[in-house]
Amino acid sequence: MIDYKEEMTKIFCRYYAPFGEQADKKNMSTTEIDFLFRGVMPSLPTSEHDVYELMTELGFEQEKVIIYEKVIILEEDKKKGIQEEIDLVPVGQVFKWIVFEKD
Repeated sequence: MIDYKEEMTKIFCRYYAPFGEQADKKNMSTTEIDFLFRGVMPSLPTSEHDVYELMTELGFEQEKVIIYEKVIILEEDKKKGIQEEIDLVPVGQVFKWIVFEKD
């Protein structure tokens, strides 16, 4: 029988680590990580529960991330030479895994 969790560990650790350079830092939700596996893993034998176990066993940590929405303050008008101005307004918060992308 195939140990899908072991396969998931090998695949994920090929591309991500629980530590690294700040420039390589990303935040990913459990759902996003689970979706990464959908291209190569059958969806029924694995689930987000497996992803959660995998991430905790590998020592990945979580942090709170603020979700922003773009709000247009001033619309662009090329004829008048006006550039669009936008503002980022916080609309929510979510906990995500801290992962560092490998080269």
